[in-house]
Amino acid sequence: FRLDQVNKDLDEENPDIQQLGTGEYAIYGDFIVSPSANEGQGDPFILRGFLKKTKNNIKIDVINVDNPFKPVRKGSSMQYLAMGDKKLNVYEGNISVINTEWDTLRFKANPHPGDMKGLNENDVLNFKVNGNVSASADEISVSEIDTPFGSASFAFDFTDPSLTGALRMTTPISVGYVTLSDVMVKMRFDPQGFYILADGTIIIIPAAIPIRGGLVIGYTSRNLNSEVVPFLSEFKTDKPNLSGGLRGFYVIGQRGFDLGNFDIGGVVTANLNLGAGTYIYCNFADDFKFEVGGYGYLTAQGGITKPCDIGVFLDGHADIKGGYENGSAWFSNCSKVEGSISLCVGSESVLVHGLLSNKNKSWGFGSCPGK
Repeated sequence: FRLDQVNKDLDEENPDIQQLGTGEYAIYGDFIVSPSANEGQGDPFILRGFLKKTKNNIKIDVINVDNPFKPVRKGSSMQYLAMGDKKLNVYEGNISVINTEWDTLRFKANPHPGDMKGLNENDVLNFKVNGNVSASADEISVSEIDTPFGSASFAFDFTDPSLTGALRMTTPISVGYVTLSDVMVKMRFDPQGFYILADGTIIIIPAAIPIRGGLVIGYTSRNLNSEVVPFLSEFKTDKPNLSGGLRGFYVIGQRGFDLGNFDIGGVVTANLNLGAGTYIYCNFADDFKFEVGGYGYLTAQGGITKPCDIGVFLDGHADIKGGYENGSAWFSNCSKVEGSISLCVGSESVLVHGLLSNKNKSWGFGSCPGK
């Protein structure tokens, strides 16, 4: 639901429930919050309200009512807000006029006894109608929340008690000599703990050098491998094994150089990409583990298309790392070069591929792709 879909339906045709005094006017009415256009058809939810206007202020309060099933006036009963087969007991809320514009509708509610797993009737849920809100028997989600940094979304899952959120920061933020841009933040809070993932570009202002940065902070026993590995897929090194959870942090930075594509008359083509990065990893989830490392990578490919197809592919990677684990310090290094050469003439083709590292080597023959 969107704020521009919140209608204030006042009981102006019923003078019996209007109040008029010196410098003051008050009337009962309904908040009718309808689905936004991109959510399609759906039933609105309705909350009973009480508008009060003075010379300097206009405000509508969400009220306790005389009858929760057919509310008219103020009373002692909380209003019901249905979400599928579950209910919320709404007990407080308001919306005001600020600088001639209506502010955001906010209200508070308690879960109906026994309706929502992990919550009891005394827990307070705070709602702010500030984006696209969807509600079901399983969750409440809010998307397209406009913030000073970008668009945000949040969801609360009742079946697997958890609060998840995401923020895409489209507006660059300068902090001292550093500017952050194109930042994506994801977070989750649940009974197992919490974690926050962040990925974005860091620009060091004096040198104007863009560096890709990633961050994972958490205190959780949840397996994070399925979240962290794809989220930080742009970084060309192995990610830590977080199957046992994370109680600490992982921070990584990488600077890449894409030297572009070279094309000479459509006959000779080439592409070269290289870069380097570094990371720090600290985890107290099991035994204390600390690791720091650096790495470099190079990917090159090229070929000649006439008079026959000759292709070359080369992928190189080297890293050095060390740390402390299981009560002792350790150190390792690894270098690997993987490549292939293909020669394709008409329908005949041959592919020679090989792998060379400081630990093993191999080579073999195969067919060119598509042959």
